[in-house]
Amino acid sequence: MKFSFLKEKITPEGPVMQCGFAARTHKSVGVHDDTYASVVLMQANETVAIIALDVCLGDKNFVNGVKKAIYEKYGLTQEKIIINYSHTHSAVALRGEKKDGRNDPEDLNYSRVVTEKILNMIGEGLHNLSEGEIYIHKGKSKFGVSRRFPSEEGILWKPYFDENSIDTDLFLLKFVDNEGALRGLIYNYACHPTTLGSDNYLISADYPGVVRRVLEERNKGMTTVFLQGCGADIKPYITADNGKFKSCNFVELEQAGLSLADEIEKCLKSGEWRKINTNFIAG
Repeated sequence: MKFSFLKEKITPEGPVMQCGFAARTHKSVGVHDDTYASVVLMQANETVAIIALDVCLGDKNFVNGVKKAIYEKYGLTQEKIIINYSHTHSAVALRGEKKDGRNDPEDLNYSRVVTEKILNMIGEGLHNLSEGEIYIHKGKSKFGVSRRFPSEEGILWKPYFDENSIDTDLFLLKFVDNEGALRGLIYNYACHPTTLGSDNYLISADYPGVVRRVLEERNKGMTTVFLQGCGADIKPYITADNGKFKSCNFVELEQAGLSLADEIEKCLKSGEWRKINTNFIAG
């Protein structure tokens, strides 16, 4: 099979309304760390594209617009395209063009910029595919904590340290070229990137950004891609503080990201990897 990994910076160039916390009262005031769009292309019997974005969310108009543009330019049909949002609450939402014309010019312009970067990466990736193999590993992590505490009063908003209330699965896909070099890593975990709270007005990818930076520094030539799982009621463990949740500072953000990166690094060094038969079924 063949594959390619690409990433492009999508950090907003000026103040924007961050998405995720209703308590925010004004636009962002700067950048703590850059946000990225990543593209993974896999080609065997079919060509499949995975697009991972350091944003809070994307609406249907954005998704439909991106998939339509990819099909028109490269012929990839929508069932062969996966779009995943990290769900960081320290970045923006992507909103596509509405048919009724009621669009926010700033939102629409940013979404168009991101779409163009995605298209360019796919084009570059299709021309720079590497021969290699994919391997899968299933690990476990207690990085997350449930935010739904069952009590006689009902469900409370407070930390609930119960492994059965969170998804502890940590899935990894590693991509190795024919020379044996580790070229790419996809990791999938379910947890809100809400280490930073509503009092943060700096753009950030939150803990996935720290994990990416640390793993890529440790593994030169490897691109790291995060795919968010089903983490609706899961927050980073470090936000739990004496029976409540807190907004962490940037030192704590670094600690949290480093702890997850260490867990992933341990998995990378494990011998428990299984080669995947790359016969894609898209539908």
